[in-house]
Amino acid sequence: MREWLENASLRNHGVNLERVQRIHLGIDYESMDFTAETIASMLQDVADQCDENEAFAIHAVVRALQGKDDHHQLVLRQKRPGRFESPTEWEEKSNRNSKWLYWLAGREKKGWKTEAAIAEIAEQEGVSRATVFAGIREAEDSLARGNAIFPDSGNFENPRPDKKRNT
Repeated sequence: MREWLENASLRNHGVNLERVQRIHLGIDYESMDFTAETIASMLQDVADQCDENEAFAIHAVVRALQGKDDHHQLVLRQKRPGRFESPTEWEEKSNRNSKWLYWLAGREKKGWKTEAAIAEIAEQEGVSRATVFAGIREAEDSLARGNAIFPDSGNFENPRPDKKRNT
């Protein structure tokens, strides 16, 4: 990510705030607190590394985020309604879905019917059959997207016997 950033314009970008904090901390998918306080801490780190004039402005934002400004308070809130899925949660879900896809493929290669394999996965994982079907569909869609972007890679081949071509 840092290599990408070196080639990108850092003064004008569309990288979201959580991703910026992750880049600042040097982490990708590890668990991370994301609050006004952690953003204030990141900004304070930035202020500590820049000249006094920029630090002066950044420090005012830090104080407002921390609720220490006598006249203003900045509040960090989620823009869209609904449950936010952090990169950590997204990766866990993606890994789970891939596991289910390969589990299903293994059973199908042994001659199992898809429904029977799905029922086994659902029972062992403690989720509904619909959840397993949805997870496998997401994993297959992800492989199809990867195959469309990198068609000669071979890393995005669907493991299911009847779905080798990612169609």
